[in-house]
Amino acid sequence: MQFIYRAFAFLFLFFISVPTSMSQENNIATTFSQDGSLFKNFADESQAIAQFKENDDCVVISYLGSYTYKIKYKGSEGYVTDEFLFVNEEMMDLYFDHEEKQRLKAINEKEQRRKKIQEITRAAEEKKAELNRIDSIAKAKVEEEKRLLALEKERIIQEQLAKQKRLDSIAKVEENKRLQALENERIKQEQLAEQKRLDSIAKVEKEKRLLALENERIKQEQLAEQKRLDSIAK
Repeated sequence: MQFIYRAFAFLFLFFISVPTSMSQENNIATTFSQDGSLFKNFADESQAIAQFKENDDCVVISYLGSYTYKIKYKGSEGYVTDEFLFVNEEMMDLYFDHEEKQRLKAINEKEQRRKKIQEITRAAEEKKAELNRIDSIAKAKVEEEKRLLALEKERIIQEQLAKQKRLDSIAKVEENKRLQALENERIKQEQLAEQKRLDSIAKVEKEKRLLALENERIKQEQLAEQKRLDSIAK
């Protein structure tokens, strides 16, 4: 029913917005009040189609507003303002008839706007009620989504904390391994240095022992030689 009502309202507004009468052509004889130009287009003085002289005869066809008349002049139809015409009573009737039509048109447009506003207001109220109902449902849905989102965020946070804890544990183990490797390397270097020092001491001791043996040998040889010489001397 609401759809049908709105459709009829739309058609009603459409038809009343159409002008009730088209511009009616007239044949009002008058003359030009001064020299001037007849223009091809309304409110456009860039295209003059004819030149007229003061007191030349012409025929007024219609009044278009803005003090402009459509006229016939020597087989041409164009536009000219009232300052170039001797305005007679029939032309004044055209002017007032146009003004009355404009007034009625303004009243009609105002009534159309009022009815349209009423229709929009009714539709807005109906829509508002529907939106309130939908909004109530949506709010409940939003609250539920917020609750689920909070739970999901908490789950993600806990997973991230657990992951970070595992990574920290792995990093700690790796750091301990690195430090242990450095300690082992330090001990190894110390052991190599100690072994090198011991080897150096052993080498020196060996050289001392060999030197002592060599000295003892020489001494024994000297004693033997001395003994031999003493024996010979004796």
